[in-house]
Amino acid sequence: MNKTLVKGLISLSVGGLLIGSTFMSVDAKYGNQTSNQVRQNTIQVEAVSAEELDDLESMFTVLINDEYKARAEYQAIIDEFGAQTPFTSLVRAETMHIRALTRLFEVYGLDVPSDEGSKFAVVPDSLEEAYAIGVDAEKNNIALYDKYLDQDLPANVERVFTNLQKASENHLATFEAYQDGKSPVDCDLTQDPQYRNESLRQNKQFGRNQ
Repeated sequence: MNKTLVKGLISLSVGGLLIGSTFMSVDAKYGNQTSNQVRQNTIQVEAVSAEELDDLESMFTVLINDEYKARAEYQAIIDEFGAQTPFTSLVRAETMHIRALTRLFEVYGLDVPSDEGSKFAVVPDSLEEAYAIGVDAEKNNIALYDKYLDQDLPANVERVFTNLQKASENHLATFEAYQDGKSPVDCDLTQDPQYRNESLRQNKQFGRNQ
């Protein structure tokens, strides 16, 4: 693949930005299959060198594999203990994160890695242990975004990474609340930046009032 990206107009929804191309959603298993849609709004994507593109591909790959693992872990917990909160909401949230990263791969003409997250899922002995697993997973995820956000990134990539990190911080706070016995009703997806971006996109698509 030619890894010289020419600055151009690309259409695709990425972390609240509208960038122009056709896409399919990541994984029908998680209820996110959509028809191919062309986004009409366009914005210029920064040109990157071959070396920079290699670096972006490495980051995207590490991050999407981490999101795959988190989703598989939370799904394994549901399979073991039933539809427990906050894991049901978190599976949907992780799927939105995977979709956002998938769109970054597509914008930059990169192949999306296959989902092998289930190979790393660990079934805990109790929900208390499951909360601890969630705390560790979200802390590790936040640390990855810290590392990458310290680098000089294209504006669209930085925005996606920032949104995803904020979402992981929300997830961490939810797990810590459960660990402390506060038992919030659920992980509030409406506080997830990716949820808000997806809702805005769907509202615009179907002509709903904002």
